Amino acid sequence: MNGAKGEDIDVKVLPGTVVRTAIKDGDLGDVLLELLNQGYRALLLPGGRGGRGNASFKSGLIRFQELQRMKKRVLKWGV
Repeated sequence: MNGAKGEDIDVKVLPGTVVRTAIKDGDLGDVLLELLNQGYRALLLPGGRGGRGNASFKSGLIRFQELQRMKKRVLKWGV
């Protein structure tokens, strides 16, 4: 299962592994954590609140709120 009810994935790495932020302009990112000893565990990417689900798409009609959201996106992009 994936999404809000998805399972955690354990990634095994060697002791001494350093986790950093993304590289920008050729510079190494900031250190987030170091896994120094065997058996250390860290949660790097916690799950979100979940999506709207299929029930919100069951109607064939476009709702007013959805039209307003689309209008804002179009105006923001300048299309």
